[in-house]
Amino acid sequence: MSLTAVSDTNADATVNYMGFSLIAGVAGSKVNAIAGHDTTAGVRDDATVNLGDGTLTISADGTSIANPKIDMVGLSLAVDVQVLDAYSTVDADVLAEIGDGSEVDAGGVNMDAVGDHTAKSGISSLGVSLLAAIGDIDAEAKDTGSVMARIGPASGEGGDSDNRTRVTTIANGVTVDAVLESDVTSEPDLSNFSLLFSGGHASAVSTQQAVVRADVGAWADVNGGPGGVRVVADFQGTTLAEASSLGGGFVASLRGEAFATHEPDVVAKVGSNADVATSGAGQNVEVVARHNHTGAFESGTFLLDRGAIGSASNVGVGGVSISSANVDATADAEVTTLVESGATLSAPGGNVSVLSLSSNTALANLKRKNIGILVSVG
Repeated sequence: MSLTAVSDTNADATVNYMGFSLIAGVAGSKVNAIAGHDTTAGVRDDATVNLGDGTLTISADGTSIANPKIDMVGLSLAVDVQVLDAYSTVDADVLAEIGDGSEVDAGGVNMDAVGDHTAKSGISSLGVSLLAAIGDIDAEAKDTGSVMARIGPASGEGGDSDNRTRVTTIANGVTVDAVLESDVTSEPDLSNFSLLFSGGHASAVSTQQAVVRADVGAWADVNGGPGGVRVVADFQGTTLAEASSLGGGFVASLRGEAFATHEPDVVAKVGSNADVATSGAGQNVEVVARHNHTGAFESGTFLLDRGAIGSASNVGVGGVSISSANVDATADAEVTTLVESGATLSAPGGNVSVLSLSSNTALANLKRKNIGILVSVG
């Protein structure tokens, strides 16, 4: 028996503009793309499912993309001004569940909640004028979605000792997997050129706040029989903020900012008074939370190229060239594996593993190049 939910959501917002002005050209644009579709598959509360030696497969798979883009070109004989904002948000939830108070008997139970999230904001701005070219561009991207797989009551709910959730298999055991791959990217690119003055501000802000959970809830009874039991929450992703600015004029003034904040919440938990067991020879009970980690213990298991990456690049050319930049990369993932009070894990013929595995990387890069014939500052 298979219970399957699949979604594919793509939120695009695109602006392409080219303008020409004899005196002053002023352009402003703001785009906002939000992908917020929810995907749920499962057995609801107080249901009864008896499959004999058949397998129950519960699969919720959600792909969500938010991808706003602005491509702007302004040409003016006097003054060109551009104010541009692009915002992307993924706020999609994926859930695979066997609800509180339900009873499931099967040959095996496989539960998979899988999310693939992409939030990407991009801006390309080019301004050219004789007197002054000025740009202020802001790209922001964030993921606040969730991927959850659970048996029994949701986290924080107490459950009922007189109405326990029961999952029992006679052959192939139980898997409860929640997996999210999420990339959050903001990329503003500013170029201004003028004979007299060129100035600009480019800001990139990327924020990762997604939640990945795999839970066996309070008072749930999960028995893999001769098969093992696996409860895994797995996150992989990168949070990238990259701001670039280029200016040329008698006076060139540039400021770049990049803020990458990577703070997903990854949790694998067995709730209070729950029982999780296998009776099979060589079979295991595993409760594992992983963040940017392959799950193995040999070389290469830490995904060091993933995490928070902030980068700003300023290049100014002029008689007077001034530039400044601010870059911050914060990697603050919370990875938790928890067995609450009163819970029991049992694998008499194998091993019980309760693991938190994490690779947390923060990289901040700053590149500035000023070429000033008279004065160079920055």
